[in-house]
Amino acid sequence: MPVHVSSASARTRSTFDASHAKGEFNQYWYSQGTINALVQEVVHHATACAFLSTPSLFFSLDQRRGDESKEEEARLTELRQRSRLFEYDGQWAGDECFVRYDFYQPEQVPIQHMAAFDFVVADPPFITAEVWERYAATAKLLLKEGGKLLFTTVLENHTMLENLMDRPLFIAAFYPLVEHLTYQYVCFLSYEPTVLSQPNPEVGEVDPKMIAAIRMANDLRSSEKEFALQMAMRKREGEERLPTAAYERDLQLANDPVLRRKIEEEERRGVDWDSIPIEKMEWGHIPEGLTMYPEGSAPLPPGTGGKTAEAAGAEAAASESFGPEYDACVKLRADLDAFKGCIDAMQRHMDEQMKLRRQRVKLTKELAALKEQSQTDDKGSDAEGAVLAMEAQIDEVTAAINANETERTERLDAMEQLADRIEQVERTLASLRVPQTSSTSCAAEEVPYASVMADCIAAYRKVEAKRAPLQELAADATGRYKFPLFARMKELLKRIKELKHAQ
Repeated sequence: MPVHVSSASARTRSTFDASHAKGEFNQYWYSQGTINALVQEVVHHATACAFLSTPSLFFSLDQRRGDESKEEEARLTELRQRSRLFEYDGQWAGDECFVRYDFYQPEQVPIQHMAAFDFVVADPPFITAEVWERYAATAKLLLKEGGKLLFTTVLENHTMLENLMDRPLFIAAFYPLVEHLTYQYVCFLSYEPTVLSQPNPEVGEVDPKMIAAIRMANDLRSSEKEFALQMAMRKREGEERLPTAAYERDLQLANDPVLRRKIEEEERRGVDWDSIPIEKMEWGHIPEGLTMYPEGSAPLPPGTGGKTAEAAGAEAAASESFGPEYDACVKLRADLDAFKGCIDAMQRHMDEQMKLRRQRVKLTKELAALKEQSQTDDKGSDAEGAVLAMEAQIDEVTAAINANETERTERLDAMEQLADRIEQVERTLASLRVPQTSSTSCAAEEVPYASVMADCIAAYRKVEAKRAPLQELAADATGRYKFPLFARMKELLKRIKELKHAQ
């Protein structure tokens, strides 16, 4: 069905292009069918939604089928206005609902957005526990009491996420399809799903044993919620509060307002406010001295792209030089980014190899059936021609497989050379480093992540082009191989800023 976006929205808001994914941010997009289903789930429940690292879902709020009623249009418009996109990639910073978000600083949430959303949906760029801990901390800050959650990640993260959020999470029957990923995602919700209660037709048939296990897990969580509700709503006739000292004190304060105000004032003076976790604070207004925006009470001008002067200066750093150490940091960061891009490219390359091999198996089966049929038919030359055409297709696919394997070797050889260059630059950087005390330090003489790069290359050399091994390798690529490189790149960016400001 065609999707329409109003011209007014197009003029004043950013747009989303699914064909543009940045490897340096580990961006992968949902399929269009998955986007539609997830957004319908959000629209069904939310009046204000925080979209954590999910731009494809956020900008789908602008899409229309063309047959919406006035009530539906008003609801969608209001939801779009009250929702926010929390995202690191600054390409959407021009949108009025964009909030810059760095998961390395999970508690740096603008005050006006704390406890402001009744729905939070999140899909971090990495599936590791360390990253999810940060996203969970942010989600707790953003979510209103009684709000709802929707997370997409691998099934293995279920228990970990329940522990982080301290609540049961249901597993939806709908499996999201994430393009260019070989391992399967699932949807975790803090409530029993509605739109996502039906399977995704884009995903292949799910193992019946897995379906039964998920149903059992969801039933258990439903029972826990029902029991808690029954306990809260039980009849309390005949129940009496135990005569504790706290009860007697509360009773006295309830009957003496003057004494109550005096004790409350003493308690306020005795509180160490710095020791209170930020997620426990409740804001009814913006305290004096705090601002809604990074540089004051007004948003940055549109011409700056929503970036502070510091962020803009960091992006321009690569085109300037502030000494040998600075140049080495810039070069190393670019090489690390290139290596991360090579990992993404290798994963896509192996996916293509798997598809080619599946295609050859399919054609081989069709050829066998065609030959068997030709022996019983009287069509003679027609059947023979079909067999020859099928054999030619198989030869063509086989040639593509061989070329793909050759290219795999060439790509991995190039990655080895890149890894050697990275280690060499790290050693150069270590030799240039001046003894100093700094918030960030350059690499030690022994490159700590050298073994990670070597293991990554070796894994892609020996992996079979089959679904299960590629799913396992894709998970390792995100958690074991790319994450250390990403962390080192952030260290280098900080060091680049230090060197520039020192000039």
